[in-house]
Formats: sequence, structure tokens, C-alpha cells
Amino acid sequence: KDKINDSNDNNLLKELNQDNIENIVERIKKYEISFSKGNIQKLELIKNYKIIKSIIILILETPDKFISKKKENLNSLLSSSTQNQFLFLQFLNNYRANHNLNLKEQTINIFCEIFLYILNMGYENKNFKIIQLCIILSQTYYHENSDKKEEKDENKKYMINYMKSDKIFKEKKFWNNYLQGLIDEELNKINKNMKKEITGKQLSTAVYSSIFTLIKNMVDFSLDMDFISSLTYEALDTYNLPDSQKVDIVNYLIVESQ
Repeated sequence: KDKINDSNDNNLLKELNQDNIENIVERIKKYEISFSKGNIQKLELIKNYKIIKSIIILILETPDKFISKKKENLNSLLSSSTQNQFLFLQFLNNYRANHNLNLKEQTINIFCEIFLYILNMGYENKNFKIIQLCIILSQTYYHENSDKKEEKDENKKYMINYMKSDKIFKEKKFWNNYLQGLIDEELNKINKNMKKEITGKQLSTAVYSSIFTLIKNMVDFSLDMDFISSLTYEALDTYNLPDSQKVDIVNYLIVESQ
């Protein structure tokens, strides 16, 4: 609700409304991503969004022009606040609805580097939403090598295939934090806004669903099955699930290991 007198700023607001910037700001509030220095000025947030948007478009269209200075500018923005990381990811999340998901390989490589940079910050700050968006988008965008003669789907190489060798995915703490985020999200769906006390049944339902998601994501990242099994059994030891749910999870683990 800040008053904006400058005509350039009015034009900026008009332009960014087309990108549904209001919705993005509301998402930031919804996900309880803290604003630096109290309530950040709305105009500053919008200007950051415009810079981030222009850099993303540059990477998408002319990745060879993403030179070191542009990279430094983007890294500086991303490292300065969580909301800027979210703006970057949310733009790509919105972009996929109406655009081709098949990107240039150079573009994919650049995005992978940026995603890993954001992921590491999300991990350090225990920010589940940032990590979750990175994982979702890494399985959305891909590069398809049209020169090869294999089946079409086999030509697709998703971002996750470029990222999965990074050491962050080999850390148990990363996946344990991710599991806790999944559980909290499921509990929030079951008991909206957590206004009531969580029941044992609600907790076991949330944990049950979350462990399945965890296993799938770890398999998608081609992690060693011993590593996945170890994490899964640790989770089963931590949460007292009904025997029937434990059996379901173990059976799913066996199927995925084959």
C-alpha cells in the first residue's frame, strides 16, 4: 500500500501486474517466508522481481550472454534474502504453465548451478518450501537431444539428471529435514492452520504419506538403495506407525529396490 509517485514506478507496477506479482507476494506471506528488516518495501520487492525476471529470460533465450557480471548480480540478489530465492523459483514455476519445458542444454546447465546454490541456502536455513520447489522444478524442465535415434522419452534429460551427483543429496540430514517438511505440510492439509491439537491418527497418516514421497524422491535422485533403506528404517523407528502401514512402506521399498 506504499504510495508511489514516480511515473516510472507506476509503469513498473502496471507491467508486473501482468505477471500476477500480487499473487506471488501473497504466496510469500502464505508460506511464512520472513521479510528482512521487518516489512520490506513492496516496491523494492517488485524491482527485485523485475531484475530476476530479466535475468531468467536472458538465460532462457540467450544463455551465452549470461556472463560473470550477470551471474554475480543474480547471486547477490539470491543470497541477500529468502524472498528473492522464492521469486526466482516461483517465476519458473509460473513459466512452465504456458511455455515449452524443453530448454537449451546450456540453459539447463546454468539453471542447475543456480538451483544447487539456492538448495544449499535452503538447507542451511531449513527452508522446506524452497527445497521442495527446487525438487519439483528439477523434474519439470529438461533438454531433449533430437540428434539421437532412441525413443523420444529416452532423449529427454531432466535437470535432476544433471544435479543428482551433488554431495548435498548424499547427506542424511538434508533428507531428514525434507521429511519433516513433508510431514508438517501433510499435517497442515489434514488439520488446516493447525488450530486444533494433532491426533495420533492424523500424525501417523501424515508420516505414512510423507515417507512414501521421501522414498520416491530419493529414488528419483538415483541414491543408493542402502542409503534409502537406512533413512526409511530410521524414520519408521522414530515414528510409531501401525504395523499395517509399516508393512506397506517396507513392501514399497522392496519394489523400488528391484
